[in-house]
Amino acid sequence: MDVAVENGKRKGKEQIRIGTKVLLSVNGMKEFSRRKVSPKRFLVADGIERFGIEMKNYNPAILQKLILQQYVSTIQINTENVAIDRRNILDLSKLITYSMLYLKFDLNVWDLICESDIVKIWNRTHPKYPIDQKTEGSSPHIQNHLKNHKEEVQVMREFLVSSTRQGIRKGVVREDMALYEGMMEKFLDNLRPLVWFLLTTRKNTTEIIPILNTLIDTLITSITRTYISEYISLLVLELVSFLQVKPFAKKLRSSRRKFESPESTYISVLYQIHPIRSVAGEKTRLSIIVCDQETANRELGTKIVSRANAELNPKTLKEFYDSHALKDTEVFSLGLYYLSFLKEECNRLGISFNAFVTNSLSGNTFIHLRFAF
Repeated sequence: MDVAVENGKRKGKEQIRIGTKVLLSVNGMKEFSRRKVSPKRFLVADGIERFGIEMKNYNPAILQKLILQQYVSTIQINTENVAIDRRNILDLSKLITYSMLYLKFDLNVWDLICESDIVKIWNRTHPKYPIDQKTEGSSPHIQNHLKNHKEEVQVMREFLVSSTRQGIRKGVVREDMALYEGMMEKFLDNLRPLVWFLLTTRKNTTEIIPILNTLIDTLITSITRTYISEYISLLVLELVSFLQVKPFAKKLRSSRRKFESPESTYISVLYQIHPIRSVAGEKTRLSIIVCDQETANRELGTKIVSRANAELNPKTLKEFYDSHALKDTEVFSLGLYYLSFLKEECNRLGISFNAFVTNSLSGNTFIHLRFAF
């Protein structure tokens, strides 16, 4: 697996080459308005009109930055040929999932800091500038402080990475360890500046030690969740393939009878992001909707619900590929097995996950995947 892709960046000058509608959150609308950029109005696949921008042939890091700044509410892609768009669908699904994990880590650490003695001491000594859950910290004062204390920040980062490495080393193969190393840095890169500001203000005090130890535990938990992106991206791809292949085959049979060419099947994938919380501890949520514009399939919905609860013998994803590579299976069986693995992994990692299928009055199929991290 390409570590660069997993970190939200592709090597070299590679880009995501599928048209992407980026629908803006309230904060995103405010930011674009401040920059005097007028978003476009889009009719989204779920039937609701929203404002956003359209990106084509773009660097993944640009989209990830918008997500991490919480400027994005929904992302939509459309595909008429999954074979051509396969790599882009996988990469985009991974990028969004990793962004959600980074956001969740930052929110968890901020909860930890706000409940700690560090904030209590700060609020007692700086009553005019109290800090709580809703405090946003990116002021010039904070930036100057971090610039003047960059060595202390680096020492803390090295301590956190070293301690996290020790915490996850047992039972981890060298290739996975190399991936985790890069991920540790990425998670720490996406902590809000106010965290480092507060930590450095108490760098030589006793109350910082339990905070750092708890932060290490939080980082270990976040790192071990990163493989969830593999299961999610593969499941999304297989569901897109299923919705595209089945109606296409139906049209092909019909067109042969009528001596006409089949129309292309149009599939949409929506990623709905819910990172902003109203209360501390509220979960970060990601909803993925895969939908067609042609057919309804209630049978698929029944199979998804039943297969999601199936008990399978524990095996890795690679073992699963190896054992099924040469078997003659149904066109959608891989996607349903990915669903079983995904449900099992979510249960193990404490991630809430459910899947269900709905149909519109016009007969469109909507496959819903909902996660709460």
